[in-house]
Amino acid sequence: MACLEIFTFLFFFSFLPHLASTTCRGKCSSDGPTVRFPFWLRDHHSSHCGWLGFNLSCNNQKQTILTFPSSGDFIVDNINYLDQILTIKDPNNCLIKRFLDDEMDLLPLPFSYLHDFANYTFFNCSPKAKQLDWYPTLSCLSSDNYKVTAVPTTHLLHAVPVTTPPSTSSPQAPSPSDPCSVISTDMIPIEQKNYHPEPSNPSEWEDINFRVQLRWDEPDCRFCESANKACGIVQMGIQGPEVGCQNGSSRAAKIATVIGVVMSGILWLVGLALRLTRNDSREQSTAELSILPIDEQLPVGVMGGLDHATIDSYPKTQLGESRELPYSGDNTCPICLGEYQAKETIRTIPECNHYFHANCVDKWLTRNPTCPLCRNPPEGGRDKPLIN
Repeated sequence: MACLEIFTFLFFFSFLPHLASTTCRGKCSSDGPTVRFPFWLRDHHSSHCGWLGFNLSCNNQKQTILTFPSSGDFIVDNINYLDQILTIKDPNNCLIKRFLDDEMDLLPLPFSYLHDFANYTFFNCSPKAKQLDWYPTLSCLSSDNYKVTAVPTTHLLHAVPVTTPPSTSSPQAPSPSDPCSVISTDMIPIEQKNYHPEPSNPSEWEDINFRVQLRWDEPDCRFCESANKACGIVQMGIQGPEVGCQNGSSRAAKIATVIGVVMSGILWLVGLALRLTRNDSREQSTAELSILPIDEQLPVGVMGGLDHATIDSYPKTQLGESRELPYSGDNTCPICLGEYQAKETIRTIPECNHYFHANCVDKWLTRNPTCPLCRNPPEGGRDKPLIN
């Protein structure tokens, strides 16, 4: 039986990558992003489903959450597994404020910003100020009483020429008399394709108010994704876990699976052979007991067993729930080879103290006046009446 259990374990282990590809998927809601390797959901998946640092969670609103150790929670808006890009949002829809508050440190997360950082100066202007109208107003930081504007710092420091609408002049840094004041200067990861020679695209700034894109390089599953194959941990290498395509594209995983199945089959056959051998041995023992010769100490010419009164005089014991036997010994009946069970009755042969199922040994003793095991008659058994 042990061999059969080992076979079952190895058989399951050989298919573990395929099982993991289905059991390690999940969503926080029906319209949320699918979470799969290298990501995994805390409280839903085990850690082997994902890669270190890629753990996500679900909040009370069934939103998918990425937690920055230094700045709190962000909503995962989309996961692009093919390009390995993660899009996150601020729960308050003002992501730019978290940059200004220095709450966007990614360390120690395994991500980096998709776009390069650019230096921007942020101004707080009166609603009537016209000097910086060519630059985008950040709506989530503005109100009816003031507006916040972002200007590439290079436009201010180096007077970079910019294209302006007709009848307007090139923007310059506001003078002290202007109704604008500098809030801060910060590095912002925003696409810069429109920065030169024109100012930044307002739609891009509105976009960064709500979301920002991150990327990851390790683990690299782009080959599997492009081939429409599941990616995951396929084996433990010297330097740690190794990833590959789980449906057979990894040669090492394929070889390991074949070896596991072959070895499992061999172990199963060995276990089956041992079980058959044990059954044959039991059958042979039963046959030998059934043809035991009458003891040579019996009187010549006397054939038969003991009478019922003599048999009934031998001690009988009913086993309790603990199946505690009268004497230490085998827990199987030597006649029928069945295990002793609770509430069964056993009979003990005097002197030799061998015991058997009562119904088994009673039948034996009506035909044979000796113990089925040692073949010795009980004390005084020679003087007991025999049944011819």
